[in-house]
This record gives sequence, C-alpha cells and structure tokens, in this order.
Amino acid sequence: MRTGQAPERRKNVNKTEDIYSQGFTKSDLDDRNRFIEKNLPLVISIARKRLGQGLEFEDLVQEGILGLITAAEKFEPERGFRFSTYATWWIRQAIDDSLLKHGDTIRKPSNYASHLKNLMGATNGLEKELGREPTLEEISARAEIDKTMVKQLLSLIPGTVSLDAPISESEDSGGNYLDVIEDRDASSPVEISIANRMRDDLKRALGNLSEKERRVLEMRFGIGGGETMSLREVGRVFSLSPERIRQIEEHALTKLRATNSAGMLREYLN
Repeated sequence: MRTGQAPERRKNVNKTEDIYSQGFTKSDLDDRNRFIEKNLPLVISIARKRLGQGLEFEDLVQEGILGLITAAEKFEPERGFRFSTYATWWIRQAIDDSLLKHGDTIRKPSNYASHLKNLMGATNGLEKELGREPTLEEISARAEIDKTMVKQLLSLIPGTVSLDAPISESEDSGGNYLDVIEDRDASSPVEISIANRMRDDLKRALGNLSEKERRVLEMRFGIGGGETMSLREVGRVFSLSPERIRQIEEHALTKLRATNSAGMLREYLN
C-alpha cells in the first residue's frame, strides 16, 4: 500500500533537484542527467533489496537518486576509490533513512524500542569482548532474543551503529563517532567511516601480496589516489616488459580471488 507521505517525498525530491541545479548551465544539467542515468542500475539494484519494507519501488528509487546526487557532490577522486563503491553507501543511507521514517510501522513489534536497546547493548558488548563482529547466534544468546527477531530488528534499522564505536578498524585511527559529531567543521561520520573502511579493506586484501604485486596493482588500478597506468608505463617503472607486468598483475589477482577478500575487491578493482 502506498503511504500518504509519497507526494511529500516527491516534493522533496523535486526541491532537492531544484537546489542542486541552481547556478548550473544547461550543459551542466545535461551532464548531471546523463550521470544519473548511467548510475541508475546501481540505485535500482539497491532499491530492489529493500522491497517489502513499507515503501513502493518507485519511492525507493527516488530516495536512492537523492543519495546518488549526494555522493556525486561529495566524491573526491583523489582518495583513490571507485565512485560506485562510494555511491553505494550514500544510496543505502538515503533509502534506509526514508524507510526508517516512512516505512511500514506495522512490521515493527510493539516492544520494538525495548528490544532494540537490548540488541544494541548486547552487540556492542560482544564486539568489545570478542574483538570482532558477533554472529547472529551470539547476539541472540546474549540479548535473549530469538534469532529470527534479531534478524528482523537488524533489517528494520540498516546501518545503525553505536556512537561510541571506533570509526575505523585501524588501531592508529583513534576517535569515535561522538568525537566527530562534536566538530561541526569535520567531515561527517558517514564520510569518514566510508573512507576508513574502504582503506582498511584494501589494506587487508593487499597484505596478501608481495611488495611488487601490491605496487603493480596500485599503479594499474590507481589505488591510493594515483593515476591508472598502462602495462607499458608500469613496466618502465620496474624495468620490465609489458607482458611481464601483465603476468604479475594476473598472478596477483588470482591470489586475491582465492582469499576471503575476493567479493570486496570486485567493488574496487572491476
């Protein structure tokens, strides 16, 4: 059933696009529209996974496009990450925020707030004790909540994170979300989390490679903020033939596909 707030959301979409378009030439707007059209499959893919949570598909896509526009405005290519990876976070954030505000409240249990508080307390406690993300079974046992209920609660609050949780898994990063929120001039917690998590993921994955293999991939794919380089250009750096660089690259990617990092790397290296 379509909620009564759908027209209001569409009004917000149009308002946001009007604000976004101010000061742009027709050429700029055409470029923006082509950009949105090019990345629309990503929005649609994420929106489909949120079906059945209280908003119709059209509304989910509209919210996702708002997230896509936000990602385009904030994206910094020099950080060395793929735009699709960065945009995914913002699209999910926009859709999930809307679901939390306008989604089907009938699906939420009457003691939702109490269960949620218990769930988050158990999750945070386990993370500190175990030094890793706890499993559903562990959370269920600690919170004394049925595993099915745990899954439902988590699906209703996608992206929820404790404010006293560390921003990054890196030991030298320091700070938590509250530290950043207190500084109005700092990057948003979401932005910092995205950048740090991607950096941590890449660091873990590339740690499986030799120094030469790692450097070859960094140059070939522009990881770390550098420009992508051709086989010939990388070959000149190492005084090796383009064919030899291709072999090193292929061997490195084969090694990575054999690790648990393979799925994540498709986002960064495809």
